[in-house]
Amino acid sequence: MYTPEYTITNKMLESLTKIEYLRAIAETKSIFLSWQKNLQKETRVNFIKANLNLLGIQTDIEEIKRFVDGLSRNPADLVKNIEKSMNYSQLLAQSFETKEKGIQNMYRIITDGKRSDSPAPYRQEKIKGKTEPEEILAEMTGLIDWLNSLDGAETHPLIKAAIIKANIMKIAPFKNYHELLGNLISYQILKVSKYDIKGLCHLEMAYCKDLAGYRKARKDLEQKEADKEEGEDLTEWIDFYLRTMASEATTKKEEFLLLSKDTKIAAATGKAKLSRRQEKIVAYLQDYGTLQNKDFERLFPKISEDTVLRELKKLVNWEIIVKKGKTKSSQYELK
Repeated sequence: MYTPEYTITNKMLESLTKIEYLRAIAETKSIFLSWQKNLQKETRVNFIKANLNLLGIQTDIEEIKRFVDGLSRNPADLVKNIEKSMNYSQLLAQSFETKEKGIQNMYRIITDGKRSDSPAPYRQEKIKGKTEPEEILAEMTGLIDWLNSLDGAETHPLIKAAIIKANIMKIAPFKNYHELLGNLISYQILKVSKYDIKGLCHLEMAYCKDLAGYRKARKDLEQKEADKEEGEDLTEWIDFYLRTMASEATTKKEEFLLLSKDTKIAAATGKAKLSRRQEKIVAYLQDYGTLQNKDFERLFPKISEDTVLRELKKLVNWEIIVKKGKTKSSQYELK
C-alpha cells in the first residue's frame, strides 16, 4: 500500500490554523440565504473558469454564469462536463469513501459528459515523466487503499487533498485532464470532511492565484520524483498547497465577516443606508439586546453623549430602534 512521505512543519500548522479560523467563521456567522446562494454560484463559476484556464482554454466568464444560471443551453461541451463532474464529485462525497470506479467514472464524465457501466480504462500510452502504463493499476490501487485506510482517515483532510492532487498529477492515469481530475478529487475529499466551507469557496483552487509559484512547486516535486535517491518527499509541495489555501482563507475571512455584519444591519433596517456609527449601534443591539446611556462611553469612547443621542434619534425616527423610558434611564432596543 502507498504511504506518503512528508514532515509536518510549523509553517503548515500556521496555515492550517488560518484555514480553521475561516471554517469556524463560516459555521457560526449568519449570512442571508440569498447572499449565500450567490456566493455558492460565484464559487462554482470560478471553479469552472479556473480549470478551463489551467487547460489553456479561454472562455467568457459571462457565458459560464449564464449556463450555471440556466440561461444558456449551449455552452462549450467542456463547460457542461466540468459542471456535471462537480455534481458527481458531490455525489461521491456522500459515500464517505473514494473508490477506483468512482474516479474512472469521473474521468468519463469529464470527457464524455456521462457515466457508464463500463468505467474509463487507464491509459496505454507512455507519457514522459509519468507512471508507466503497466504500473498505473497498481499505483492507483495503492493510492486509493491508503486514502481509505486508518492512516488516510487520520490524515488532516487539507493535507490529504494535497497528497491526492500530487499523486494524480504524478501517475497521470488517463490520457489527459489530470489537473482537472486532481482538483475534483481534492474537492470531494474536502467536502466529505466539511472543508468545502459550505460551498462558499474552493480552497483547493487557491493556487490558481499564484500560478508561477504553483508551476515551480510542481517542477520541484517532479524533480524529486525523478531523483530516485531523494525519493518522493511531499513536504515542500504540501507546504505550498496549504499556504495558498491559507492566503485565500484570510481573504475570505474578511469577506465573510463583512457580509455577516451587513446581514445584521440589513436584517435590522431593510431600507436605510446607515453611517458607520449607526451601523455600530445596530450591531451592538444585535449582540446585546439593549443600549443605555451608561454604555455610550464604552461603545464610542471619543464621541460626546449628545452626538450619540443624535444618532439614536435618527434610528428611532427611521423605526429601526425603539426608545423605552426617559432621561438617563432610557434604553434602546431593535424594533
